[in-house]
Amino acid sequence: MSDPRYPESAAYHEGGHVVVAAAQGMRLSRHGIHLDSDGRGISYYEYRKPKRWANITPEVTREHTIISTVAGLIAQRKFYPECSILGASEDNNLVDELLNEINEGDDIIGYRSLKAQLELRQESEKFVNEFWSAIEAVARALWATPEHTEGLQRARTGLVTVVDGKKTRWCALCRNSQALWDLPFDLG
Repeated sequence: MSDPRYPESAAYHEGGHVVVAAAQGMRLSRHGIHLDSDGRGISYYEYRKPKRWANITPEVTREHTIISTVAGLIAQRKFYPECSILGASEDNNLVDELLNEINEGDDIIGYRSLKAQLELRQESEKFVNEFWSAIEAVARALWATPEHTEGLQRARTGLVTVVDGKKTRWCALCRNSQALWDLPFDLG
């Protein structure tokens, strides 16, 4: 990657997803957060899938999912305002699908989804600002975690994943893991 700050900013992106999801009471997965050396990452938590998926999770609302999904890029850009938004394209696709579902049956084309998009982005910004110290703690812990190679199958509290054969940083963040809950912050 040509931007040397981008990979570290991706740790804030993933931290934003997970902390805001946890702050909303969304269940975090034992698979944690994974981040490769190019800044490609994934956070595992329970979220609302679009209707086209067979296993819709009714317990998780579209709104909570949109708020936690949008929080990734908001946190990343708070840490590194000049970072590219291209790394959030999959997030944006998910948000667009969920917003389109909100719009179904709307008499005024796009009004409900546009209103939801603006309100949920503002809500996400509030969460990121309120829990910024938690996002920073998670991002720093993730970024400080040594990179591991594919030969390692389990490491302390989380599973290690290899992304495209490259090294992956890991930080297990789940309700029973000390990695999230023993960090010096309070989710309320």
